[in-house]
Amino acid sequence: MSFSARQGGKWGALAILGMALVVSQASAQRPGGIVPMTVGAQSAANFTRTNPNWYIAPGLTLNQYAANVATVGQAYRQVPPYLLGYNPYPQAVNYGPSFPTITPSPYAISTSPGTSPYGAGYGASLATNPYGGDGYSLSTAGSGSYSPNGYGGYGGYTPFAGPGGYLAGAANLTNATGQYWKDIQSARLVREQSRQAALDTFRRRIQDEAAYERMRPTAQDLRDRELTTELNRARKDPPPIDIWSGRALNELLRSINNAGKLSRVASYPLEEDMLKNINLTDQASRGNLGLLKDGGKLSWPLTFQEAPYDEARKDLNRKMVLAVQQLKDKDPLDQSTLKDIRADFQKISDRLAASISDLSPSQYIEAKRYLNQLDEAIRALEDPKAMTYFNAWAPKGKNVAELVDNMRANGLKFAPATPGDEGAYMAMYYALRNFEAALQVASR
Repeated sequence: MSFSARQGGKWGALAILGMALVVSQASAQRPGGIVPMTVGAQSAANFTRTNPNWYIAPGLTLNQYAANVATVGQAYRQVPPYLLGYNPYPQAVNYGPSFPTITPSPYAISTSPGTSPYGAGYGASLATNPYGGDGYSLSTAGSGSYSPNGYGGYGGYTPFAGPGGYLAGAANLTNATGQYWKDIQSARLVREQSRQAALDTFRRRIQDEAAYERMRPTAQDLRDRELTTELNRARKDPPPIDIWSGRALNELLRSINNAGKLSRVASYPLEEDMLKNINLTDQASRGNLGLLKDGGKLSWPLTFQEAPYDEARKDLNRKMVLAVQQLKDKDPLDQSTLKDIRADFQKISDRLAASISDLSPSQYIEAKRYLNQLDEAIRALEDPKAMTYFNAWAPKGKNVAELVDNMRANGLKFAPATPGDEGAYMAMYYALRNFEAALQVASR
């Protein structure tokens, strides 16, 4: 017997279900008739072992019941959905379940009396409002409705459901992966730029240091600048102290020696009396024998000619003359003579320091200056080359050129002036300055 559900409509479906039930009842009969046994009537022995033919109803086993359910399910599969009232082709997108307007529940709890549909005896209401007034009542009854477009679950938004969702997720993963590698490359580029900037900074620092080293004056540059300053000072009327100390004379002498040949210009004549008052010394000498050029006789200032200095002064005069005579005879000085000379000098120096309050400033300055020169003379006597002074260190020359040649040959320089030599030093300064200026003009 064949039956078409599409031709029979709803009644055809019901006929099929009826047929399924008949088949189920027919198949539920066991061979041999119905066994009138229920679960409660089974013995204890049946509970201790597995029974595949367990009866769940008179004449119906568990296996048979399962077979009946499967048969009904297969019958339902033959019924189209529209026969049961479902449209398989929806005309609108389902955004989720919508909730109809909620009406008050008859079982709602309210604090207002008379709201229960079952009367006052069944309502769960509060007899007294603890907050007073009508506007503060507590109720669980619904007072409004939900809009159909209101809360509808999560709607139908399933971005990763189906093939489209899979492709969207794959696209997002591809974009994220691309962005990751792009960020990695950007970071590497920034790091490389940082390294290049560091190298450029290091290179610029080296260039700046090299430029600074080129511009920074060397020790020789500083020395040349100092010498130029000293020479300019000596050329432009220096203070008398620079001339009397021999400082200005030695600067002009250095410039003349660096000028080359001295015969290119006319020389300036020098008087013999002036040369006798000029003191010379070795370049490495520690003293000045200018005070001893008169045979060792000392010309003491008035301060040292007073009675407190008589004993030490006279003893020192006698020993200085004896020392100069020995040097002129080319005899070396014995150590006892030098020791006695240094002891007398110390007595005079101590006496001057003790009487400083009895002297005027000018007297003290004059006396102190003389002691300094006397100390240089004593140090010159202690020098092993002292005897050379009285034989080779005397200034010689009829003019400036000859004097400079003689001093250059013996390695001599101008020593400080002694008392009474100031005029000779001024005359020598102007002679040297004019000669040096003439050489500079000839060198251009």
